[in-house]
Amino acid sequence: MKKILTVTVLGLLMGGVVSSQAAVTIRVLPSFGPTQTSPQFAAYAADAVAKIKDGTLPTLMLVAPENLMTRSDGIGTVWWWVDVTVGTGETISMEDISGLFTSSDSGNVLGKVVSLEGTAYSATAPGVRADGTEVTSGPSSQAVKRVIVGIGSKSFPVNSTQDEQQVRDYLNKFPGWRTTAMVTAKGASASFALSKSPPSLVATKVGGKFMVRAENNGDPAEYGLQKSSVLTGSWNSAGTIRAGQTVDFGPATDTALFVRYVPN
Repeated sequence: MKKILTVTVLGLLMGGVVSSQAAVTIRVLPSFGPTQTSPQFAAYAADAVAKIKDGTLPTLMLVAPENLMTRSDGIGTVWWWVDVTVGTGETISMEDISGLFTSSDSGNVLGKVVSLEGTAYSATAPGVRADGTEVTSGPSSQAVKRVIVGIGSKSFPVNSTQDEQQVRDYLNKFPGWRTTAMVTAKGASASFALSKSPPSLVATKVGGKFMVRAENNGDPAEYGLQKSSVLTGSWNSAGTIRAGQTVDFGPATDTALFVRYVPN
């Protein structure tokens, strides 16, 4: 089965989702960070909230197995940051926001939420009033104009290279694996899905030919490729590739050649 994902050999995808219905706007922003019990969580969360406020938080579009491995320092999980704003004359509280998290692996193992920084308002789960002042303490029932809250996904604890390989092997059982967040608030909803990242592509020149190899990470899926001589021009089909395979693009020339996975 061919699987297609938006990815290039040249850059990292960033993004999020915005859903607006009537007087409610919901943004779902997945980000990689430490678990809630990590000593580094407070600094990470404070930085994430600040960047959400100014619109600069780097967000995930694809998930590598490493994003789901929690190491001894507590680093290694996906945070679903939720930013909900209501319109003029409306209010909302943290209690009005709910999330459903599902994963396509067996038993929905990676869709289960294990931590919520939002049972009460705090510096890393703030509410913002109409006058711009913030609510950073007290019960989650307090009415505000905007709520920012982080919901942490489950990840696998790893303590060795063997543990890490087991996580990769687990995800590789599900070629089309993805995890989805569905957030609702006062009648509005927004969803965002993260897919497993494809094998990294490496370009080399061998025997005067331009070759592209896919990382041999055990991923069983087949991915479509495209090529172009310019980044801003049209892209043409370049066949397919699997983990561990190499595609021959013919004689290497002085003309640039860009290769990417087929976009959705």
